[in-house]
Amino acid sequence: TNLTLSGNDTAKYHVSMDDLPVDSADIHPKELIVKAKVNDKVYDGTTDANITGGNLNGIISGDNVTLDDRSGSFASADAGSNIEVNSSMTIKGEDAVNYKLTQPEYLTGDIIPKEITIGGSFTVEDKEYDGTKEATITKNNLTLEEIIDGDEAELTNVNASFAQAEEGINITVTIDTAELKGADTNNYSLALTGAPTATADITEATGINHADQAGIKLYPNPFRDFIMIDSDKEIKQVEITDMSGIKRIIENPKRRINTSKLEDGIYLIILEDNQGNQYQKTMIHE
Repeated sequence: TNLTLSGNDTAKYHVSMDDLPVDSADIHPKELIVKAKVNDKVYDGTTDANITGGNLNGIISGDNVTLDDRSGSFASADAGSNIEVNSSMTIKGEDAVNYKLTQPEYLTGDIIPKEITIGGSFTVEDKEYDGTKEATITKNNLTLEEIIDGDEAELTNVNASFAQAEEGINITVTIDTAELKGADTNNYSLALTGAPTATADITEATGINHADQAGIKLYPNPFRDFIMIDSDKEIKQVEITDMSGIKRIIENPKRRINTSKLEDGIYLIILEDNQGNQYQKTMIHE
């Protein structure tokens, strides 16, 4: 420290540096502010967060200071949007001790539900022809693949259907719909792609005669705006069923039936005479 005297009588005095009192002061680390964002992630059962894009503001020119650990943690491990994230980033470098990092505030990120698939196997009951693709599962050994250990999630409401509605042997049956149940199902999305398949038979329906064999003509086939019935039997009722199982019943039908409001597709036509006998024919609306 260099001290000097001022005034009219300075020549009469001399300052001794040896007798000066000694004092001390602190140099506080300089605060650094970081701007960053959170990477969205797929649900993994943890709160781990990855923070990217961090830029340090306030470093003195020439100092060696960079970001080191860019980790953080979500406030919840469950899937959701705009989840609060707490940052725990650190700095490194030769001059890092001269700085204090202020963690960024108001960070949020998304945890996306994890896509899972179906494994295992199932069997299906053979059935008589009924004009629909509906299948009945008799043995369900299906499982969920890639569930996080400890999570509660299982399959429910599994529905399957035949690849065709017509009679056949070893017809492929696929899973149409399935749902998840359990405490952790909101953390998952179920994909049916690649799910197991089964095979079963659709046999000729008993108690229902083929219309053609009974001498009943239904035409044209394919049809559009109408179906014509040509029969020497008295037809009491006509039942028109689409592949989803929706039925339309016409009592005491006329020879010409209006079908202009039907959507394109395959239909099972069942006619019933006044003796209670039934006759079936498959027709295409286009």
